Amino acid sequence: MALVEDGNEALRRLDSAPFDLVLADLGLAKIDALGLISEVRRRVPEQEVILVTQRSDVSAAVSALRAGASDYLLKPVEQTELIERVNRSLERAALRKERAQLLSENLEFVRDQALYQRCLAMLSTLDLERLQEICLADLCSVCDAQSGALWIANERGELDLRSYRGLIDRSALEATLIPRTSIFSERLAGQKAFEVPGQRLGKAFYLPLRAAGELVGLVLCADKLTGDFGEEDFAVVRAIGAFAATALQNARRYSAVERLGLRDRDTAAYNLAYFVDYAGKEFYKARRYGRSFSVLTVSLDRLASLRERRGAKAADELTRAVIGALGAAVRDSDVVAKAAEDEFYVLLPETDYLGALVVARRARGVFDSGEQVARLASGEVSMAVGAATFPRDGQDLDQLLHLCRRRRDEDRMSLARKLDLGRLDFWSAVDLLLGNRDSPPLPADDRAGPTRRGCLPSNLFSQLQVELALDIIRDPKARGLLYVGAAEVRSDLPAVEVLERVPADSAMRVYLLGRRADLESHSWAAPVFLEGDERILKHEFLLLYTEKAAYALVQRKAARGAPWGFHTSDSAVVSELVNKLQERYDLQPL
Repeated sequence: MALVEDGNEALRRLDSAPFDLVLADLGLAKIDALGLISEVRRRVPEQEVILVTQRSDVSAAVSALRAGASDYLLKPVEQTELIERVNRSLERAALRKERAQLLSENLEFVRDQALYQRCLAMLSTLDLERLQEICLADLCSVCDAQSGALWIANERGELDLRSYRGLIDRSALEATLIPRTSIFSERLAGQKAFEVPGQRLGKAFYLPLRAAGELVGLVLCADKLTGDFGEEDFAVVRAIGAFAATALQNARRYSAVERLGLRDRDTAAYNLAYFVDYAGKEFYKARRYGRSFSVLTVSLDRLASLRERRGAKAADELTRAVIGALGAAVRDSDVVAKAAEDEFYVLLPETDYLGALVVARRARGVFDSGEQVARLASGEVSMAVGAATFPRDGQDLDQLLHLCRRRRDEDRMSLARKLDLGRLDFWSAVDLLLGNRDSPPLPADDRAGPTRRGCLPSNLFSQLQVELALDIIRDPKARGLLYVGAAEVRSDLPAVEVLERVPADSAMRVYLLGRRADLESHSWAAPVFLEGDERILKHEFLLLYTEKAAYALVQRKAARGAPWGFHTSDSAVVSELVNKLQERYDLQPL
């Protein structure tokens, strides 16, 4: 209770502490009672106010009621009437407080119920791809974060970026975080929110998601809708994060069990239904996040004849060995499925076309050189592979598989298959492809890519160096390899001057191979010195292998006249030559 004689002092007291009732005399000094009532109601809209006025000034009382007074008393005031009016006002104030408390409790209950429903939705979702989206959306929502990202632990314990949303810059997010080598590895072992490097904790934070002591994921929350993140935000995200971690762990275990139940009993490959379902999820992710993924079709040609000649057991044993070889050639996240007795599909998440070609080449290498597969195939069964990539090759699975089959047919027609280049080393393959003037024509088919052998223009090697280097400048984001082989690695090689103009962020890798001359290093191309290798003195070559093009030129140097050479755009031949060159000189593969 407070008694003041000054209206301004009454307002200061009202600002400093709440009051159940304000009793105002119309004769207050420094501020009129009507002005006081209006100001009180402005500051505290539901404040109980009783006005005391002279019996002769009833119009002032009416004005006070219009200004917001709850009641009025006329002087002289009788004690019983005063007590009655005060009690009535206090009852109204108490009822108003009780209603506000109930409303607050109801709102808190509704909020808790909403959080409970979010957690229940997480725990009841076993579709891992869908759950990742739900978890990130809910974790951002409960703390009013406009942006966020979610990393999920893979089989190796690394954290893979699986979802992001809002204003966040995708290029600034690490695709994979390795906890043991991360700059915040110690923080990942805990359960508390911690700051993003270079930003205040109130602007953005990481929160580890742990379940049963295991690191399941990591969430990033940023760009709070209003103000900064505070302890209340960290607490609610940590509480919801515990449910998210458990839900993600359950979904991963369910996915693992589901995979076991969806494998072919004979080959351990996934069945076609699982492959189609998995592909549907990859389409969603790729469209949602602007990613790529690839599909391979792998065929075992003449498996049926082997089955007829050697029996079903031998054919099944070869199929199992091939599936095992494919499993060794792909990642844990890739899916190998059985489509037919002699055909398999491979789905490669987040893999561009060049990456798919590398996997296809690796699979052929395992088939050609694996002892068990080679013994079981006994030269009778061969492998043909076709690749296609979303979105560059098609917008649905049927389109991708159709193109895979077409490219698989081109692979069958390839010169690399007809000459069995897989069994040869680099220079042996070069000798076979070059032949000589007395060699029979190559068994080439232009449907697999044009191929020619014979006398070549003397300046073709120089011109193509310039053209291929200019192609890199025109499309620096294209990923791939360019190998330039010459007798000496010199600064006056036609490609060298052009390569100086290649942007620093180009995705192409260029290697210059030959004897050491006057070029020790290059700002963009990597010299590879082949000291003591006599073959490089007699040959020149260009090998271009990208997701958009494949080309190979190999020629014998001539003392005079036109050089004898071979060139092709048969991607299987180029792939074999690139692979063998990398093996011969221990070059870094893609």
